Amino acid sequence: MKKTILIFFIFKFVNICLSQTKIIEFDYKIEYIYQFKYDSNDSNSYYQQKMELLTNKQESYFLTKYNFIFDSILFNMKDHEFMSNQDRSYISKYSTGPLNFYALVKQKDKNIFYYSQLIHFQDYVVKYKGPPNYKLVDKDTIIMGYKCKQATCYLGGRNYFLWYTPEIPISDGPYKFSGLPGLVLKVFDTKKEHFFFFQNFEKRKIAIKHIVDGQIETTMKNFLKIYTDIPDFNNPSAGFTLKPKDPAVAKQIIEKAKKNNNFIELKPDE
Repeated sequence: MKKTILIFFIFKFVNICLSQTKIIEFDYKIEYIYQFKYDSNDSNSYYQQKMELLTNKQESYFLTKYNFIFDSILFNMKDHEFMSNQDRSYISKYSTGPLNFYALVKQKDKNIFYYSQLIHFQDYVVKYKGPPNYKLVDKDTIIMGYKCKQATCYLGGRNYFLWYTPEIPISDGPYKFSGLPGLVLKVFDTKKEHFFFFQNFEKRKIAIKHIVDGQIETTMKNFLKIYTDIPDFNNPSAGFTLKPKDPAVAKQIIEKAKKNNNFIELKPDE
């Protein structure tokens, strides 16, 4: 596992360094826990991953804590400087989940989203329009001291319940769940396989490097096929420009891919 993480780390580091640098500044940092069922055939395959929502009036980034720390360290590095052993050790503490390099960029002013994820050593990005359509429900609750209202929506083959609070007037939330009259604090699908839980809200100026640069652009339909396909590193036509030299690492990735069958979106929206 450590060897796999190291290869992923090196690949992402090189990719970011070679891509064009654009600095984005945010006004708020909001923390969530994303809990999801990784393997639809295994009731014990739930993971928890720490997530960060960085937002301003024009756009927001929703990314893993791992990705946030990784990019923050890169942002503060000087040109031609190598990452220290201390920084690499700190990053590795957050590399336990399967979604280390995962980010969703929401350009609110243009109503355009970009979803980016590293799969089998390839970095993909999907472009699509806006948040889902919501139905507001006349229900109230309290979450972590905030008065919340309920909404429902359909997204990518799943039906969701959401709780949002008008007490935090930020029309945003985890993943694609933005556009409601207040910050989204809790989301879960009706099968209870994907959950987002609000943890903390902080008004804080943050600057990081632009995430969506240099990836392979594809459609959500093709992305879902790539996500669920078993990688064939021995097939030249499969398109893997970077592959593990160690057969044990390749086997590990293939075995992991076989269980990787419960992406948050089951199918692309029409």
